[in-house]
Amino acid sequence: DRVAFLPTQPHSLLMALYSLADVVLDSYHAGGCTTTREAFEVGALVVTLPAQYLGSRWSLAYYSIMGVTDLVAETREEYVDIAVRMATDKAAAEEVRVRIVENRHKLFRREEAVEAW
Repeated sequence: DRVAFLPTQPHSLLMALYSLADVVLDSYHAGGCTTTREAFEVGALVVTLPAQYLGSRWSLAYYSIMGVTDLVAETREEYVDIAVRMATDKAAAEEVRVRIVENRHKLFRREEAVEAW
């Protein structure tokens, strides 16, 4: 029953807000890239609904690399359900948060990414 929409924030404050948020909602059609990675750096839960095009699929790609796909929705209804569940079921949210923190290192300093480039 509480959603906060905020104006543009300085980067340091944005990072602090991620760490305080129960759930971060990935925007639809133009999902997170840098913002999702930054949210993962502080262990935030990012709920995403990938669309057809690349710009909306970054969060899905990151979750796939980490092996944590609990917060990837396939429908709008599931997007809402996941967000509400993570905001209200603290034990479930913490379990997913722990797996994000344990696996976020897989997103950084990957030799195969350098070789592919």
